[in-house]
Amino acid sequence: MVILTAQMMDGQEFEVEVDLNESVHTAKERLSTVCDIHTSEITLFFDSIILSDNGALLGMVLPSDVEELEVVLVRTPTVGTKAVYWYDVWVDASAVTLADLELKDAVPWINLASSLYCLGECGAAWIAYRKAAQIAQNWKVNIDDEQLLTDPAVGKYTRILNRSYKRTEWRFDEARVKSLMVLLHEEGRLSEVATKEWNTQLPYCWAVINQLMEPAWRPKVSDLPGAYVTKARGSDNIFRLEAKTRNSIVAELCVVESGIHPRTDEAGRVLPLLEAIVKAELQFNTSKNEAGDVEVTVSCTLSYNYKDFPAPGKTYGNRRGYGIPGKSKKNLPGKTKPAVGDSLDDWDDDWDDWDEDEES
Repeated sequence: MVILTAQMMDGQEFEVEVDLNESVHTAKERLSTVCDIHTSEITLFFDSIILSDNGALLGMVLPSDVEELEVVLVRTPTVGTKAVYWYDVWVDASAVTLADLELKDAVPWINLASSLYCLGECGAAWIAYRKAAQIAQNWKVNIDDEQLLTDPAVGKYTRILNRSYKRTEWRFDEARVKSLMVLLHEEGRLSEVATKEWNTQLPYCWAVINQLMEPAWRPKVSDLPGAYVTKARGSDNIFRLEAKTRNSIVAELCVVESGIHPRTDEAGRVLPLLEAIVKAELQFNTSKNEAGDVEVTVSCTLSYNYKDFPAPGKTYGNRRGYGIPGKSKKNLPGKTKPAVGDSLDDWDDDWDDWDEDEES
């Protein structure tokens, strides 16, 4: 083992013990722990030569009488590490603003807006800047878009956001989110897409990861008994997310029969299409693509009960909805739709009965 001394341009020095038979990348990982710089941001120079990650330290020095090794460390932020920095700012600012009931401090909202802008969530950033401006003025006035551009508290930020819109119409950078996902996976934090509620708090970032997840679970849904297909709930087919491990989540999917082979009751009447909930366990992994870049991949496992998925065309009588026996309905002969002039109490009761008649 030898002492590796890495000196930065600002005069900082860091020392770690390394084995000359180790790769340069391993040496970077050791340095990363002491200098708090991400491995991908570290570039090492020895005698003005950039050290390759795959090369061994032994290849650049003579093995005899080597006790210390000096290199120059240059920090070069990447798209991914910049995204991680602003994501961490967003995590902290989001926690503060969600708990902010008094709405008297504009600074957390400015931090939230700035982080949203740097993550590509520009529309949400504009809204957060507006709220920060209103807080700064003690909620005394309503602030329109033009006033927001000249606001003393946030105007310098909103003008940047406005110029960005005129230049690119807030074009979203998917590559930045994918780089963010790779580094979050490396840190064991990718399950935060569920715990931090990306689907509602970071919708554009969520759209990118949803595009990766959908090809993993959709073919498995189509293989369910009865030719089931997904049924959209809201903006997409996934709802009720939860983390399982540091890099995996569980998502609930609503599925419904395709109707190709309708089920009938004893009288031959076609029954409503059966719905069911399945749980998709989505495991995030990383691999290198053809270009040699690391990217996130997704594998999926569905969990469900086969009793929830009847064979095509099989008769189930009154069995309906989520694969469980339907609730018995009251027989209400002659019941009609509520009429104008009924009392409010009767109106509410009639609507309850009307809904039950319609369902049955």
